[in-house]
Formats: sequence, structure tokens, C-alpha cells
Amino acid sequence: MFDRVVLPLDELKAATTDPSEPDPLGRIRDLCVLCLRNTATDARRRRVFEILFLKCEFVEEMGPVMARHQSTMREGLERIREGLRNAMSKGQLPADLDAERASCVLHSFITGALRDMAILPDIFDVATSADQHVDAMLDTLRYSPVLRTGTPAKKEPA
Repeated sequence: MFDRVVLPLDELKAATTDPSEPDPLGRIRDLCVLCLRNTATDARRRRVFEILFLKCEFVEEMGPVMARHQSTMREGLERIREGLRNAMSKGQLPADLDAERASCVLHSFITGALRDMAILPDIFDVATSADQHVDAMLDTLRYSPVLRTGTPAKKEPA
């Protein structure tokens, strides 16, 4: 079920990591916007995410499904990381961007947006504002000092 909504984006995903791609950050942007906009406008895609995020309980019997989901997430994070590193090599993102941390932040943004659309579709309208949401996230990757290598995690107050 999950593959049916993710696989159509494979060609665009491949472009983000292709070393000969002149605009990998632009392809990452296109991929994120397309994912959000398609989910907002395609009832079938939206229904799959509603099931995954709101109606799927990962109990012991669902172990193989959970393992598949975890594997897909790991592959997605690695693909994002590769795409970010490609954009860094082209000077589109800071050279000292912590690609590991940034990939987690970007992945969390997308999955959070998909989950929020499932829960509050009338409030989180990305059909018309996906570009702005994604651009704001990419600005975070460009400018956040916390996403630079060597930046320690902040300690919680005692």
C-alpha cells in the first residue's frame, strides 16, 4: 500500500542524488512540493497516509509491516542525506551543514505535514501553499546555526 504512493516519485528522487544534476536542491524542493501537493489533491494517496498515520497500530502481529516501514524510512533518510550532500557539493547549501541532522529535520517536516493533513485537512491546506512551506523548510537548512557540523545539542535545563 505504501509503495503505491511512494514509488511514482522515484525518478525525481534519483535526480536529487545524481552528481550530474545541476540543481539538486531544486529537485529536492520539487520532490517535497509534489509529495505534499499530490497528497492534498489525490484522495487515494491521502487515504493511504490516513491509514498509515491514524489507523495502523503496530502491535506484535504487525511486526513485518513495521519492519518494512522502518526499512523504507531508513532508505528515505539516506536518499535525503545523499541529496543534501549533492546540494552541498554544488554550493546550494552551506558546506558545514550537518547532513545527518538536516536529513532528519527535513524528513520530520514532510512526514509531520502528511500526518497533519490527515488530522486537520481543513487547516493545513498545502494544495495551495506547499511551495511556501517547503521554501521555509529549505531556508531553515540554509540558515539555522544548529544544523551546522560541530554544533553540540543543547542541554535541557536542570
